[in-house]
Amino acid sequence: MKEALLESTLRKMRLARVLPSIQAFSNPSVLDIGCGWEARLLHEIEPYIARGVGIDFKAPEIRTEKLHTFSYFFEAKEKGALDSSLAKTGGGGESCKNSASGSHCTDFTDFERTADLKSSSLSKSVKNSTSNTANPRILEENQASLSLRAAQSGVAIHSPNTQNLDSSVLAESTNPTPPPHKLCHLPFPNESFEIITMLAVLEHLHHPQAMLEEIARVLKPDGILLLTVPSHLAKPVLEFLAFRLKIVSEAEIADHKRYYNKRDLRELVASVPELTLTKHTYFQLGMNNFAIIHKRA
Repeated sequence: MKEALLESTLRKMRLARVLPSIQAFSNPSVLDIGCGWEARLLHEIEPYIARGVGIDFKAPEIRTEKLHTFSYFFEAKEKGALDSSLAKTGGGGESCKNSASGSHCTDFTDFERTADLKSSSLSKSVKNSTSNTANPRILEENQASLSLRAAQSGVAIHSPNTQNLDSSVLAESTNPTPPPHKLCHLPFPNESFEIITMLAVLEHLHHPQAMLEEIARVLKPDGILLLTVPSHLAKPVLEFLAFRLKIVSEAEIADHKRYYNKRDLRELVASVPELTLTKHTYFQLGMNNFAIIHKRA
């Protein structure tokens, strides 16, 4: 997938914000929500972490000694599922409109174990999709299509590292959709990660409070969420750069559900009792927020 002209620069600026906080930990486990189709953040931080997991509706399957990414729809996007209190606020990818969530669960503690897929037809689809590594767009479309079909059919797709899941997690992973009250779902056990990153994702979410609640669940005590999100000042600038100059992604900007300032983030974090906003700064001339959100021990 070809990047718009400014995307690389903006990504590097976000990395510069989060990297010192990651380096402050000793070999942490990291979850990157909305890792993108190449999981570039995880590749950049790989030297500083024990393991990294990335999820995104458009993520291809990547497996190295430390890194594991997979396609997953982490947010319900049906209009009817919107809370009235959250109706103004989006991510997981438009492709998941027909699926409340994927059914893809991973065990990130063992990157060398493999598991059989639950369906031979889906297994063939995986083989076909991963054979197209020369064309990232084909790979992206195949992975997204595969996860969507699995969610609709009720067949659980297990990433290649799920054989030693405990019974409770395995039961969750074979459920094609999360419980009805789950507007967002992260397919991991409680208290799994020291660090979660969510860079340029919050603005895409319909259900930001539900996502923070899930993040609080899978963060370890004293763990942190590293967050960037565009501010209100950025809206006209990003729309001009995208729709007039076409040097940032038009699709990404069109999918923004809302913008945030410090007060918005403080109120949002305060709605999740386990979390505390411990640091907030603006960067990119006030057009982007950087926040460190801490889970209480």
